[in-house]
Amino acid sequence: MGDVLEIKTRGDDVYVKGLKVGNVDLKVIYKPNKKITATVKVTVNPKPVEQGYTLNFSVTVPADFTGDVYVLGGFNSWTLADALKLTKGADGKYTGTATFDTDEAKLEYKYFNHMNGNMVKVVKLVVSVVIEKFL
Repeated sequence: MGDVLEIKTRGDDVYVKGLKVGNVDLKVIYKPNKKITATVKVTVNPKPVEQGYTLNFSVTVPADFTGDVYVLGGFNSWTLADALKLTKGADGKYTGTATFDTDEAKLEYKYFNHMNGNMVKVVKLVVSVVIEKFL
């Protein structure tokens, strides 16, 4: 059995994650109506190029919540001093935007209350975002 790969499609494009660096033969078997097999020569580069991203955050907190809401994650290297403070809107939601460069295909972050160090009670504390590219 070969390497474990993650394959995703978007429109007519196919993205593959999990290939080793170097020249490889990738065998693809496609079975929508009939079996089609193709072997493709692929060169995998050792390091992807960083790209710029903008991530918009929005979280609803319990009605009795007081204090500020911050976001900490891979986009700010999990550094508490660089946590993003969100702004409370008239609708009660806390929102904010982070712009960053990364070569990662996945980003994780947490919402939290910086004032007393307690995590804000939201449905998901750790969120994973798959960026639309693969290494």
